[in-house]
Amino acid sequence: GAAAHLLASSKIEVEADEAVAGAMRSVLGPISACFGLCIGFCEQTLERGNARDQPAKFDVLAEAAKLIASLAQLPCWTDEAPLDSGAYDPTNFLTDGRVTSAGRWATISVVSALLSTRDGEAVLRQSLRALGVIARHLAVGDADALLAHKAPERLAAILRAEPLDRNGSLRRQVQAHATQVLAHLVHPSGRQWRQVVELPVLAALTEPFSARSSAKDATEKSMAAGLEEQESLARRDIGNLEHRRELRNRVLSATAAALLERHEASGSMAAITRVCDSLSGLCETGAPSPRSGSWAQLPGIVSACLRVVVHSCRLKDPQSQACAQVVASHPNLVDAVSNLLACESMPGDGFSQGLTMLLVSSLVNHGALSPSQVHRCLGPVSTCIASTQDLRVSAAGTMALATALRVGRSQGDAMRPSAMGEAHDDSTRTTSWKLVVEEILRAVASSSSIAAFRRLLCFQSPQWSARVKAKRQRASGLGSPVPEPRARPGEDLGESRVEGNDFGGRTSGMLDEAMGLMTDAVLLHSAIANKVLSGRLWEPLCRQISHGGFGELSPKGLVSSFLLLRALLECAPPSSRPELVELMINEGVVWVASCLLHPPHIGELKRWPLESGGGVRGIQDTLVAVTSVLRIPLPPEALAKETLVKWQQAIYSEGIVDGTLAALRAIAKRVDAPPHQPIDLLSRLVLLSSNFLTQFLDLDGLATLKDSDALSSNSPVRLLVNALLIACQTARVSEENYKALHGENLYLLIWELLDHTDALVRAKACNLLGNMCRYSHFFYKILVTPLLDERVLELVAPQARAAPTLLARLMARCADEDQATRKFAAFAIGNSAFHSAVLYPHLAPCIPYLLAAMKDDDEKTRANAAGALGNLVRNSSDLARDLVRQGVAQHLLDCARLDVSAAPRRIALFSLGTMAVYTECRKALAGLDPSLSAALEEIEMSNPDAQVLDHIGRIRKKLLLPGAP
Repeated sequence: GAAAHLLASSKIEVEADEAVAGAMRSVLGPISACFGLCIGFCEQTLERGNARDQPAKFDVLAEAAKLIASLAQLPCWTDEAPLDSGAYDPTNFLTDGRVTSAGRWATISVVSALLSTRDGEAVLRQSLRALGVIARHLAVGDADALLAHKAPERLAAILRAEPLDRNGSLRRQVQAHATQVLAHLVHPSGRQWRQVVELPVLAALTEPFSARSSAKDATEKSMAAGLEEQESLARRDIGNLEHRRELRNRVLSATAAALLERHEASGSMAAITRVCDSLSGLCETGAPSPRSGSWAQLPGIVSACLRVVVHSCRLKDPQSQACAQVVASHPNLVDAVSNLLACESMPGDGFSQGLTMLLVSSLVNHGALSPSQVHRCLGPVSTCIASTQDLRVSAAGTMALATALRVGRSQGDAMRPSAMGEAHDDSTRTTSWKLVVEEILRAVASSSSIAAFRRLLCFQSPQWSARVKAKRQRASGLGSPVPEPRARPGEDLGESRVEGNDFGGRTSGMLDEAMGLMTDAVLLHSAIANKVLSGRLWEPLCRQISHGGFGELSPKGLVSSFLLLRALLECAPPSSRPELVELMINEGVVWVASCLLHPPHIGELKRWPLESGGGVRGIQDTLVAVTSVLRIPLPPEALAKETLVKWQQAIYSEGIVDGTLAALRAIAKRVDAPPHQPIDLLSRLVLLSSNFLTQFLDLDGLATLKDSDALSSNSPVRLLVNALLIACQTARVSEENYKALHGENLYLLIWELLDHTDALVRAKACNLLGNMCRYSHFFYKILVTPLLDERVLELVAPQARAAPTLLARLMARCADEDQATRKFAAFAIGNSAFHSAVLYPHLAPCIPYLLAAMKDDDEKTRANAAGALGNLVRNSSDLARDLVRQGVAQHLLDCARLDVSAAPRRIALFSLGTMAVYTECRKALAGLDPSLSAALEEIEMSNPDAQVLDHIGRIRKKLLLPGAP
C-alpha cells in the first residue's frame, strides 16, 4: 500500500522517456497485481456481515480502502478505456496491465458497499477517498456501475447524517469529502470524457463549397461509396453522442433525487439543504462560520459544493425542478451569490464564479427565483462580467443575463390578472419582471459590458484552427495529409469550460448565450446597436462567425450570430452600411454562410439533437438566419454601386444559390410552412442578374420551389409572391426557359393561385401567364386543357367547375375587384392572342371584361385592354363579328380621342388599324360617331405625337387596301 501510494503521488511522466517508462512498468506490474487480491479480500470480509465483534477488521478494511485509493491512481486504472473481459474472474483482474471492465465493476461494488459500513469512521473516510479517486478517473462504463450500486444515494445519506462527535468536525470532514465525490460524479473530466462528436460547424469549415467543386473529376461510384461510408460513421458518432447525453441525464437525475430524499423518522434534512447550508457558511465574509467547520480547510470545496448544486438543477425534469425550488428557498442564497461573485472575497479562481453564474441561470430558468431575487442577483452578475478577464466566467455571466431576459420577457408579457382578488399581486409581479428586463438592458448597454463582449468576440483557439486546416486538407485530397494535432492536458477548452463537457456529449458552445443576449438586447432596444457598432465589435463579430466561433458556436449560437448581424445592419445608419458590408465580405461571412448551407453541414445538422438546434427545424432556422442577412444589402437598399457589385460577386462565387436550394430541399415537405426568407433572397438575385437565373435553373430551382410548396395556395402570401416573381422572371427573360417551366408542370398550381384570396397573388399569377405567352404560342394549347378530370370536378366548388382551364379563370380575372389583377389579366389575354389564332374560339367571353377595363382608372390597365382587343383580330377574323356586335371600334375611337394618357391613345389607334384589315370590321368603322376620318383629323391636329401620327397613317393605308375576309 505504501509503495502504491508513493508511485501514485509521484510526478514522474511515464511517457517522457522510454527507459523511465520501462522501469516504471517493471515496478508497477507486481504492485498492480495486488489490486485483485485486495478486492477479493474486501468482498469476503463484507460477505461475513457486520463485524461489530471484530473491531480489528475495521482497521483492515480501512487499510484496504486506502490501498484501493492508491492503486486507482496507477496507470492500470487510469489508462484509456478498460477492456471488456466478460464475466468477473478474481484471478484475471488485469489484462495487458489494465483493470478489466468486470474488475472495475467489482471495485466500484466493493467501495460502494464500504460506504455503508456502520461504526467504522476510518473505513468511511478511506472508502470515500477511494471513491473520490475512482470518480476523478471515471470511465464511461464506471458511471453505470456507480448508479447500479446506488453511489449517489449512499453519498446523500452521508450528507444527511448528523455529526458523530460533539462539535461535529469529524462528520463535517466526511461530508465535505462526500460532496467532493459527488462533484466528480456529476462533473467528470479527463481524456475519456472528451467530446465524442464535434459541433456541426466543423463539417462546414472542413468541406466548404469550393473544395467540393474542385473534386468533380472523381467518379460517381467512388463518390457514392464515400458518402455512404461517411453517413455510416456519422450515424455511429451521433449514436455515441445520444448515449453520452442519456448517461448524463441518468446520473444527474439520480443525484438530484438522492439529494432531495429525506428521512422523516429521523427528522433529517435533505442533503441538498445541507450542501446549501455549508456553501452559505463558506461564502460568508471574514472567518469561516461555525456552519462550515473544517470545510473551509479543504481545497476546492467551494467549487465542489457549487458543482453539486448546479448540476442537480440543470435538467428539465421534476427532480431538478424540485432541487431548484429548495435551493432558491434558502434564506442566505442571494447573499452567498453576492459574496461568490465579489472578486476581492472570492475563494479560489474564477471557476467558482462561473459556477455561480450557472446556478443563477438554472434557478431563473426553473422559475424558482422571484423577480426581486433576480433583481438582487443582477448587480453582482453584471459587475463580475465587467471585471473578470476569464472568458469562461464572462460567458457564464451572459448565460445568466440571457436566461433572466428571456424569462423576464415571457413573464412580463404572459402574466395577466386572472381574478379581482389577484389583480394587485399579478400586476406587481409583472411590473417587477419588466424592471428586471430594463435592468438587464441597462447592464448590457454599459461600456464595461460592451468591452467584456468584445473580449469574448476576440477569443481564438489555435488548436481549433490547426484541426480545421488538417481536416480540410484531408477532405480536399490535395497534398500530403496533415495529422490532426493532439490537445495537451488543459489545452482543450471543452475540458475547462465552467459547465464541463457534459459527459462528452456537449451540444452547446461557450459563445452561444453571449450572441443570444446581444441579439435580444439589440432587438429590444435599437440604441444598443449604436453602442455595439461604436464599440468596434463588428469586425471581431464577423471574424468570429467566419471561424465558426473557433469551435464554441453550436447551431443555436450560429443562428443567434447571424440574427445579430441582421439586427445590427438594420439599425446601422445608411451612411455606415457600405463599410459594414465590405467588412463582411473581407472577413469571410459570405463564405461561411455558403458553407453552412451546403450538404456537409446540412447533413450534420439534420442528425444533431433536436433540442440542441438540430433536425429539420435546425436546418430551417439556419437557412432563415443566413439568407435574411444576405438579403439586406441587395436592392432596394441604397448601397454604392461598387459595394453592391462586390456583394453580388461574393454571393455568386460562393455558391449561395446552390446552398439555398440544397437547404430548401432538405426541409421540403418536412415543415408546416416553408420560410419566405430564402425565397425572398432567390427572387431578388434572379431579378438582379441573368447569371443568378442561369444558376437557379441549372440547379433545378423550379423543381425545388415546387417541392417546397412555395407555389402552393396554402403557403404564406409573401412566399407565394416571391416564388411567382422567380417564375415570372424565368418566363420573361427568354423563350428558352419555357421548356424548364413546362417540365415542372406548374399549371394546376397556377390555376389555383388565379383564384387566391389575396389580390397580390392573383395579380402575379396573371403576370406569370402573360410572360409565358410573351415569345410564342408554346403554352397556348395548355391554357385551354382541362386541369381536373370529371371525378374531381364533381367535388370542387361550382365556380371552379365553371372555369376548369387556365384561360377561363384568367378571363374572369379581367373583371377582378383588384386593379393590379385586372391590369395583368388584360396583359396576359393580349399575349394569348398575339402569336396565333389558336385560342380565338375561346376568347370571345373576355370582350366585355376588356371593354370595361378600358374605363379603368389605371392608364396601364386601359392600355393593356386596348391592345388585347386589337390582338383578337391580329391573326384572323374569327372574332371580328363579336367585336363589331359589342361596339369595340367605338370604344377604341373614344379612347384614342378622349383618354388623358398618351399610352392608351396610341395603343387604341394601333388596334383600330388592326381591325381595319377585315371587311367585317370596316362596316363598324364606317358607322363610328364622329366619323373615323373626322376623328383622325381631329386627333392629328390636337396631338402632334410622332407615334400617334404613325398609327393614323397606318389606319389610312390599311383602309386603302382591299378588305380581308
